[in-house]
Amino acid sequence: MSRWFKFPDDTINDPTLQRLPGEKFKAWVNLLCIASKHSGALPPVTDLAFLLRLGEDKIAALLDEFVDKGLLDAIEGEPMSYAPHDWKARQYADGTAAERAKRHRDKKRDGNGRVTRDERGATVAVTALEQNRREKNRAAAVTPLIEVTDEDSLAAWDAYGCDTQGKPFPRNRRGGWCFPSKWPPGHQAEVHAIAVSRGGA
Repeated sequence: MSRWFKFPDDTINDPTLQRLPGEKFKAWVNLLCIASKHSGALPPVTDLAFLLRLGEDKIAALLDEFVDKGLLDAIEGEPMSYAPHDWKARQYADGTAAERAKRHRDKKRDGNGRVTRDERGATVAVTALEQNRREKNRAAAVTPLIEVTDEDSLAAWDAYGCDTQGKPFPRNRRGGWCFPSKWPPGHQAEVHAIAVSRGGA
């Protein structure tokens, strides 16, 4: 899982960093990423060499240069280790913001641990399972339409439209229109009569 760390936007005005050659600036940013993954301290040189795909001698020289420039702090011990300068001060965690976010999430949960949301002053529990069921019900409620193009069916739909809406249905480029069924409600007898008349013709 990725972690985030704070990177000051004033880096653009930091002469020490801005005067670094491109490859060294890239190495500096990569060292910050590695420090973030290791709680602010850099791992041993052998690990850094693997992570940065550089030789141990190049890593050692890079670390010494960054210490000289005040970008890294050397931490005494065996073996010597390093940390970005003022890492803890720059990466402070706003405990109050985290606590506020937790309180907000807790208020939005009901007694069963489900996340809730407000709708017109009422708290309604919404689970992923319930949301999925709602989506399926909505999908099932949508009746698929078919394109009707034959004149007899269109005439029946137009008559139905005139009866129910006071006007016939429009036509698309192909001269038809989309309906939930080939025939409007209550026209089964008419369909049968047309079929019989065509059969007798």
